[in-house]
Amino acid sequence: MSTPTPQPEPQPETTISMPPGWTIEEIEEMLRESMFGTDLDGVCCSCGNTQYGVEPDAEGYKCEDCGAMAVCGPHTLMFSLGGE
Repeated sequence: MSTPTPQPEPQPETTISMPPGWTIEEIEEMLRESMFGTDLDGVCCSCGNTQYGVEPDAEGYKCEDCGAMAVCGPHTLMFSLGGE
């Protein structure tokens, strides 16, 4: 099992929006896994890439796929998108 890669400090100008190709139900499932499972996944709000090693409350981490500072954890996504 690999250890999560340290991430840079969040950027204040991060815009949080629904990641491309994702549904609110998929974000909710990711949130449940982060609370009750062992997953540490986040998602890029710019390209929709899933990224491992992201804290649930993360915001503005760098995407390994597109390079945008737009990776967020599921807690941040749910609160920002107004999920219940």
